[in-house]
Amino acid sequence: MIKKEKNDFVWYQFEKLALRPDIFHCITTRKGGTSTGTYESLNLSFNTGDERENVKKNREKLAAAAGIKPECLIFPRQVHGDTIKTIPADFFTLSPAGREHLLEQTDALVTDVKGLCIGVLAADCVPLLLYDPVRKVVAAVHAGWRGTTAFIAAKTVFYMKERFQCNPSEIIAGIGPSISPDVYEVGAEVVECFQKQYGKEERKKIILQKDAHFYLNLWEANRIQLLQQGILPDHIEIAGLCTYQNPSLFYSARRSGMRTGRFAAGIMIKN
Repeated sequence: MIKKEKNDFVWYQFEKLALRPDIFHCITTRKGGTSTGTYESLNLSFNTGDERENVKKNREKLAAAAGIKPECLIFPRQVHGDTIKTIPADFFTLSPAGREHLLEQTDALVTDVKGLCIGVLAADCVPLLLYDPVRKVVAAVHAGWRGTTAFIAAKTVFYMKERFQCNPSEIIAGIGPSISPDVYEVGAEVVECFQKQYGKEERKKIILQKDAHFYLNLWEANRIQLLQQGILPDHIEIAGLCTYQNPSLFYSARRSGMRTGRFAAGIMIKN
């Protein structure tokens, strides 16, 4: 990944996506905002207990980096599910209630509308960004362990194919920072879910056992889904950054509890 800094604002970009001048994308960190305490400092979520005015200022900073108005930052109301929604060209003609309804209980957004930065929020779960440079379609996906076992990454690629006629072999994908397999210990019930969803050879790469403990590799689980949908291996980039092990850069719900901040993974078609 490419690390970017402007004053105290720090963010990352995927190398493969950064080569595309027709899009803006970023993975924010916790640096460069106004929030305090456990939310310090660039918390972008209104729903974890932070002061609303701080989050508003933080989102304004992200919007400025993208060169858009804050209202053009669009995040879904994530629920660890597999629902995917399209952000249409007439999104802002909907009533506020209509926009809220469209974004409810959604963990992936897709759009072909220029100037709208769609994104997801995370604090250990896997954020994915997808871009089809031929059809000019972008997607942002939130995949925790539940979303991963629901195959939301694979379903988003299929959605792009069905709704926007995307060819998966053209899609460029970035698997963002999240909790790493080195520290993501899980219980037997989670292991069982992955055992049911993945084949024997795949499980060897996803479910790691150390002594009597089990650890999950969500990066590999989502990479496998993208490959199975037809995305080329060299079109997939894994950030390899652990949110739990990098407290100065990323929020981690497992490390700090749910009442902490959220960083964003966002992507936008510029022209």
